[in-house]
Amino acid sequence: MGWLTSRQQELQNCQNQLTAAEADAERIRGELADLEGFRDCLSRARENIRTHRTTVREFVNTDFFNWRGHTHSRRYLGIAQDRLIDRDYKAVLDGIQTTLDNINTRRTVLDNSLLDTNNAIHRLRIRINTLWTEIQNHLNWN
Repeated sequence: MGWLTSRQQELQNCQNQLTAAEADAERIRGELADLEGFRDCLSRARENIRTHRTTVREFVNTDFFNWRGHTHSRRYLGIAQDRLIDRDYKAVLDGIQTTLDNINTRRTVLDNSLLDTNNAIHRLRIRINTLWTEIQNHLNWN
């Protein structure tokens, strides 16, 4: 195999690798966009749940002067505070926060992968440019 043929094959290999790397970068950007949308949706849901929890807490702490007996204060306030506010809302908010943390971790992995892919694309473009120049210079002498 001659020098020119080997350079042309190397050029073709680099171009194939570049195409694959660009497709990979596009896939990563798409996944990052999807994660961003999901993260925004969860963040809004978390804020809505916090607002709703505050509203429920305010309602639970409201004194009802016309209420007769102790059922409200002895039975319902404890249930609302212990189960609904302290346990149920907290469990939902903790679950959302854990999911948001996982999304952020995945985003970091994808960001790093995209940086690596972009570096590979840059190196391939440099190599392709160098090969084109070598081939062109070789052809100019022949």
